[in-house]
Amino acid sequence: MEHFDEFMFTGPPPPLAPMVQVQSVATTLPGTCDSPESYWTLLAAGAEAQTEVAPDRWDPSIYYAWDEGAASRGQTSTKHAAFLQTSELWELDAGFYGLREKEAQLMVPEQRLVLRTGYQALQDAGLEDSLKGSRISTYVGDCANESATYCPAVDACRQTSTASAATAARIAHIFGLRGGACSFDTACSSSLVALGHAHTQLLHLKSECSQSRTSRGALVAGVRVLFGPEGFVGLGAAGFLGVHGRCFTFDSSAQGFGRGESCCSVFLALDEEEEDVELHLASLSGSSVNQDGRSASLTAPNGPSQQSCIRASLRMASMSPDSVAVAECHGTGTSLGDPIEVGALRGVMSDRSRPLMMTSSKSNVGHAESSAGLNGLAKCISMLMTSTSAPNVHLRALNPNLDTSGFPCLYEDECVDADRNSQNIGVSSFGFGGTNARADLWGHCQQGPRSELLVSAVYFPCSGCGVSFCRSCGEAPRNLDQHRRWCSGEGMSFSSCSSCRRDASMVGKSNLVCDRALIVHLVGKFGRLGW
Repeated sequence: MEHFDEFMFTGPPPPLAPMVQVQSVATTLPGTCDSPESYWTLLAAGAEAQTEVAPDRWDPSIYYAWDEGAASRGQTSTKHAAFLQTSELWELDAGFYGLREKEAQLMVPEQRLVLRTGYQALQDAGLEDSLKGSRISTYVGDCANESATYCPAVDACRQTSTASAATAARIAHIFGLRGGACSFDTACSSSLVALGHAHTQLLHLKSECSQSRTSRGALVAGVRVLFGPEGFVGLGAAGFLGVHGRCFTFDSSAQGFGRGESCCSVFLALDEEEEDVELHLASLSGSSVNQDGRSASLTAPNGPSQQSCIRASLRMASMSPDSVAVAECHGTGTSLGDPIEVGALRGVMSDRSRPLMMTSSKSNVGHAESSAGLNGLAKCISMLMTSTSAPNVHLRALNPNLDTSGFPCLYEDECVDADRNSQNIGVSSFGFGGTNARADLWGHCQQGPRSELLVSAVYFPCSGCGVSFCRSCGEAPRNLDQHRRWCSGEGMSFSSCSSCRRDASMVGKSNLVCDRALIVHLVGKFGRLGW
C-alpha cells in the first residue's frame, strides 16, 4: 500500500516491523571508489572497474594460459579482475591507530582495509570521539585469507597479524569496543551473513534492553583481497571463472564470474530517535540466513532454499513481495546460478503491479566474494537515496534460460528513475557452500529530490450543477482526494465541470491531463538524480 506525503509523491510507507538504521557507509572499491559517492558515480555511469593483473601481484606469463588444459598445469585461463590499487592495500598510519611499528608491518591487507573503512564508518556516524568502552559490536565477513601465505616473517606477531579470526578483534581492540567481535566465513555470503547476525542481535537488544539501551550499535564489514594466483587457478579448475574476468550477469554469454577486491563497512544503530530519520541513510527492516541442506550438490544453488530465505526476510520486515521495487541480485553471471536466482525471485514476487528492477553490482566491480553482500548493500542505499535503479553492465542479449514468463521484471541497461520518493529494496547473497543471506531495506530519496510538485487540489463549484470539479482538467471526480494524485499539472482553467460543459471555456494551453493511463509522467529527470 502506497502513501503520499505532503508533496504528493508516491512510495511505500516505513514498514511496521522494528527497524535498525544504517547511519554510515564507507567503501574502498576498485575504480578508485573510496567513498559511497564515487561508487555511485561508477554504478550510475554504467562503468566497470576490471583491469589486467599487475606484475606486483603475480606474473601472468607464468600462471596464465588460454587453453583448456591450463588448470591441469596449475595455470588460470583469466588474467583480469576488479583489482584495488596496490597502494590501497598497504596504506596504514600505525601511529594514528596506536600500533607498534613491527606489528603494523606484519598486518595483512585485509586487516588494514577493515581498520581504515571501519574507522571511516564510525567517524561518519559521529562516534570517533566516544568509542572507548562503548557497547558497539563488530562483525566482519572475511574468507580465505590469501595474503597470510605471503607474510615474510614468523614471530610472535604473525598469527594475530594474519588470521581472519583476528580481523574483527583487531578493530574492537584498537578502538576499545566492548560489544561482541565475530568473524564470518561462509564464502560468497560472508558479509551479508555478518549483517544478518548484527541485525538480529540489535533487535534482540532493543527488546531486552528497551530501558537501558546498553548497546549503541554494530559495525559490519566485508573484505576481500586477491593477493596471489592460487585462488584464480583453483576457481578456474572448478569451472567457476569466466575467461574474460567479468560478470556477464543476466546475459546470454554468461559462462562464469569475474573476481573482485573490495572492503565495505556500515554502521548500524537502533532507531532511538524517530525524529532523526533524516540522519539515517536507510532503514534495515528485514534479514534472513539459511542453508541449502542436503541439496543436489554442495556447490549447486538451490532455488527453494533461496525462496525460503527471501520470504523469511520479507516476513521479518512486514513487507509484501509486490512492494519491493528493486532486487539487487547475487547475479554472478554463471549459466546455472542466474536462472536459479531469477526463478526464486519469480516464485516469491511474480504477483505484482509494477515491474521488479533486476540489477547486480557484480557487473561493475566483479564478485568480491566475502565482501560482495555489503557491496550490494551500499549500492542499494545509493539507489534509495537517489530513487534510481542503476544499470547492468555487459547486458546485450538476455540469457534464454531465465524464466520470466508471468513475472513483470526489467533488466535495465541504463539508469531508471523510480518515480517515487520512497522504496523497498532487497539484496541477496549466496555462498557456494549453500549458506544464503538476504536483507531488505526501506529508504526515501535524499539526493536530487523531486522539486516538481503535483498540483494540489484546486476545486471550484460548477457554475452549472454546483458539483466540485477540478479546475485543471474539468473532471468532477467522486473521490477528490484520490483524483489529486493523478492530476499531474495545472494549466487549464474551466468554468464548468466536464459533465455540464459542451464547449470547454479554456484559458491558456496545456497538454497535461488527469488520466490514469498516462501516469508515465517522470517527475524526476536525470538532472535531479544527484550523481
